Amino acid sequence: MQKILILGATSPIARALALKFAYDGARLYLAARDAGEAQRVAEDVGVRAGVAALSGTFDAVDFASHDEFYPSFSERTRWSRRRRRMLRHPWR
Repeated sequence: MQKILILGATSPIARALALKFAYDGARLYLAARDAGEAQRVAEDVGVRAGVAALSGTFDAVDFASHDEFYPSFSERTRWSRRRRRMLRHPWR
């Protein structure tokens, strides 16, 4: 089973990708600046595809919040910590 994190999850392309991955049986975490809208997208995906999707807040331009995002994401999903390097900035 795939585990997919989608940032900017409220955009039209992200919504379409979320549905595609959900129909394929993936576990999803959808994050966006607007937490309420991200939750609505996650609920919509869940209803349409029959797969539970989690949601959270992520603001790409708020660099100070990036280091706080991963622990929150990791705690909510309980996904493997060995993937952490993929979510960190490449220049660190």
